[in-house]
Amino acid sequence: MRLAVNFLIGLVIAMVISCDKNHDDSVTYSFKGKAQKGPFVTGTIITCNELNSKLGQTGSSIATTIASDDGSFVLNNIQLNSNVVLLTANGFYFSEIYGELSSEPILLQSLSDLKDKEAVNINVLTHLTKGRIENLVNSGKSFVEANAQTKSEVLSFLGVTDVFEKDFDNLDISANADYDAVLLSFSIILQRYTLNLNERPALTAELTQLLSNLSIDFAPDGIISNRMLIDTLLYNISKLNLIDIRNNIQKRYSDLGQSVTIPDFEKYITIFQDKYSSNLYTEVTYPLVASPDPETAPDAKLQNILVPEDTLYQLGPYSVAAIVPSNKILKIKFIGSNFTIGNPIAGWSLINDYPNGFTLNSQKHNELMSMLLHLDSPGTTVIEYYEDNASTPTFSKTIRVPYTDSIPLKYVVCPRVRVIYPFVNDSIKIRVEEWTEYNGPNPYTASRITIESHNPSKIKVSYGKIQNGELVALKKESLIDESLDWHSSYISGGFIQGSIGLFSKYVGMKIILDDRTYYGWIHTPTPDIITEYAFDTCTVIDNRKIYAGRLKK
Repeated sequence: MRLAVNFLIGLVIAMVISCDKNHDDSVTYSFKGKAQKGPFVTGTIITCNELNSKLGQTGSSIATTIASDDGSFVLNNIQLNSNVVLLTANGFYFSEIYGELSSEPILLQSLSDLKDKEAVNINVLTHLTKGRIENLVNSGKSFVEANAQTKSEVLSFLGVTDVFEKDFDNLDISANADYDAVLLSFSIILQRYTLNLNERPALTAELTQLLSNLSIDFAPDGIISNRMLIDTLLYNISKLNLIDIRNNIQKRYSDLGQSVTIPDFEKYITIFQDKYSSNLYTEVTYPLVASPDPETAPDAKLQNILVPEDTLYQLGPYSVAAIVPSNKILKIKFIGSNFTIGNPIAGWSLINDYPNGFTLNSQKHNELMSMLLHLDSPGTTVIEYYEDNASTPTFSKTIRVPYTDSIPLKYVVCPRVRVIYPFVNDSIKIRVEEWTEYNGPNPYTASRITIESHNPSKIKVSYGKIQNGELVALKKESLIDESLDWHSSYISGGFIQGSIGLFSKYVGMKIILDDRTYYGWIHTPTPDIITEYAFDTCTVIDNRKIYAGRLKK
């Protein structure tokens, strides 16, 4: 009996000693951190699970919640027997892609070593590397060795050649350093941008699935070799509007009362695209035609108004399209007021300078940027092209919509016709004809030129110049200008009809539309035939001269 009692006393003493030893081995930790996809919001649950040397959970855990919309959390005075923990964030986040809160919560995790650290963060890179670190530790590496190797493998996948001393759980999307930019760039390309509102509720689920599949592919060997996953990231890049994203993040922190400098994430998105994409451009490209809405209507192509060589246009819709290579930045400035712009705007960042025009800045590389522009009225507009942040235009052009009912034809030789339509929409018709007059009972034949127009008072004809009180008929090489004897014979029924009788083989034409003047001529070698004619396509403000019978400017 005494032996049994002594055994029980010894067992109790051993248990007490064991408990004291465990208590003596524990360490008290206090640390802060941030949970970020974009920043997680207030109410997000943060859980800290203690891990053993093989990264198995010991059963000890503690939880807290985020109390600030910048994703910040604090854990104070927690006792742990291990310095390695699993941190988990589960909640809603601010989407830097859309500039709004996510429609669904997301779960991100981080394996972190608390030794000598005052802050540890949870983000998409810590989540990506969790499975790989676990595999390396289980194969015999220490946590420090596994973490360092995994970091190197991730940077290699992203195409980053810089050497970073910081661990992924020390990176912060709101801090201005290159390693923070790497985190932000990867966070951004994980999520797809779409204009389709019906697709947006599923975007967080898509992100979760993509990040999980990347983690699964990466865990065994530290390589992401699934081309479908890489192509998904490239597709996401093709839809991003980088200036808008930067503005979204900047505004978010500004609204939170924080002054931050967003890192150069654009550089690392370009590095990833250059590493994996086969669709890379070397020069700024202006396609001849392009859809103003390449996402939802890719086949609805319109003439591209940015093509440098084109300057003469008709009223109507056009695309404003360009493709910018990785090493270029493009700014386009429209100076004028005879146009309107439409939505959507794909890839451009627009600054509206109404009523003087607007400015476009490129947001994409190696992808079509486009938008709709409608030329509403005649006039001129200057388009300035600025490449690579140039302070003065790299080049410019002036586009012109003529002040006519439509675009006039240029110089034309006719196969002996009686009627011509110098304007494309037939709003003006000119004809020559013989007709019969009677002087009492005796008929005689005369010739006349007839002009039909919706604006009869705006059209005049001339057969020559008055000199010394007499008409000097037009002849070949006569200058067609204001010095001629211009007149209208009579107006009747909406038509203006030229003088009865053709005094000259050349007839001058003067057309006034929208207070702009256009000159031209008609050749009538016989009274009832037109063989050639010419109308200028520009107004007299261009100081261009028109000569009868001359088929060149």
